[in-house]
Amino acid sequence: MPNAAGAGLAALVTQAYAAIDDDAHWQAWVDGFARLFEHAYGLLLVDERNGRPPRIAVCSQPEALEHYLRSARDTDPLLDNVTLGQMSASRRAWLSHELISERSLRESAFYADFLLPQGNLFYGIGGNYLLAPDLLVQVWAYRGKAHGAFDAQDGELGDLLVRPLLHALELGAHLRQLREEAVHHEAVQDQLIDAVLVLDADNRLLHANARGRDLLEGVARGHVFNARALRLVNAGEQQRLQLALERARHHGAPLTLRLLRQKPLPPLYAVLLGSADGAAAGMLRLFLRDPRWQKFLPEDDLVDVFDLTAAQARVCAAVVRGESIEDIAARLDVQLTTVRAQLKAAMEKIGMHRQTDLVRHLGMAMPALLHPQTPTR
Repeated sequence: MPNAAGAGLAALVTQAYAAIDDDAHWQAWVDGFARLFEHAYGLLLVDERNGRPPRIAVCSQPEALEHYLRSARDTDPLLDNVTLGQMSASRRAWLSHELISERSLRESAFYADFLLPQGNLFYGIGGNYLLAPDLLVQVWAYRGKAHGAFDAQDGELGDLLVRPLLHALELGAHLRQLREEAVHHEAVQDQLIDAVLVLDADNRLLHANARGRDLLEGVARGHVFNARALRLVNAGEQQRLQLALERARHHGAPLTLRLLRQKPLPPLYAVLLGSADGAAAGMLRLFLRDPRWQKFLPEDDLVDVFDLTAAQARVCAAVVRGESIEDIAARLDVQLTTVRAQLKAAMEKIGMHRQTDLVRHLGMAMPALLHPQTPTR
């Protein structure tokens, strides 16, 4: 491989992995990709197949990209299911004439509508790859017919580019999914019906959800948790909680408490869960419930947290309150099959497979709801 091509290849591989955290790198990647192949221009599309425009759409000739997305993509012969499956099964750089004959290409609407007006583009190297049901990658370098077809050496160079590119895009998609899940879980936790505190082995506050932050007074993240923040009734009650924290760190099952507070505040129901194993040794999760707080998440929160429709949230809320499917259908004056379909769709979004699991997840989301009847006092 010539030194120039080797240096360009190394730079592109570096840019592909840099783009995992910054999509702005993809334009430079495509420009460099086009430069590696004489008289060619590059195109990269990353489509999450959700009905929206591709998440990444970059091209070394922006006007060509606009034309392709506006009309030509629908007639691209290399996006049919059979050819897409062939390319996806072998993640290498394909030469376009391996996939479609020159005659078939010349007779296609794609050639007349896109390739010919863009400078009689006729040859391509790259591929379309379905990395997951919801992740389609299109990466191509196109060249006009006057400059000749790509050859086997071009194919070898393309292989060295395509494989790390697809790997980087898969890593990026996985990282985005993890980040989205983390944001979702934090939003769910902030809207839960219990206060949630996480303490380390030295009783420093590692985390508190929104309700937990509201409950605490003067305890910031990283500070030592002080039982006085809960406005307990006296020093004896504060000491009882501190002893319970230490017991919970060595206790296999959830430890429950009923904590008396200063009047007119009602008592707090608490569940303490310790973790004695591994890197989390000594960490403690503390769930606190004020009986004045609502028992269930309201329907609006079900819509926001789990992306339910209003109808799905209404059915879920009714099921959690103990209504039967038949009762819900009668009260709402809808078909039984409608209620079942709404409940099934809601359960799929929430990630539950059985109705009993749904009730437990929504109606008793935190341990403080599972054990309020067995306080130690």
